[in-house]
Amino acid sequence: MVWREGLVLKDRSSLIDGKTFKNPTFKDVEPVIDYLLTTPKGEIKKETFTENIAPCENYDAIERRERKSIELEKIKNIFDKYGFGTSKEDKQLKVIVCEKVFGTSSGTEIEKKQLSQLTECRVKLEELLSEWNKMNKNNEIILNYKN
Repeated sequence: MVWREGLVLKDRSSLIDGKTFKNPTFKDVEPVIDYLLTTPKGEIKKETFTENIAPCENYDAIERRERKSIELEKIKNIFDKYGFGTSKEDKQLKVIVCEKVFGTSSGTEIEKKQLSQLTECRVKLEELLSEWNKMNKNNEIILNYKN
């Protein structure tokens, strides 16, 4: 037999918060509807932001995450731009470059850096790999790099 489940993730009335309903019907959510209809309405203090579907979201944090994600993508693309592939040698050189520029070879640790740090490191990475490329991919350029 096939059934549908409804999981209530947030219920501000706390009447059905966290409950799961098998083949939910109106009867399952009726207590919340009754609560909403009987709750006194207060004065609205300011104009509602019409694009906001989740009033409690922190849009500054979302924007920072998006900018950070873009910065990480730019960093990945720099390695692609200069032809770093999946060969053993390329992987070893990429580890050395990450240690020199980011101070770590851990992708997770790099992702945890602040946006300003990522931007600074991306600029340094571009400069280093651009110089390395101009010098016919002479690995000494990378090995002698001081951050």
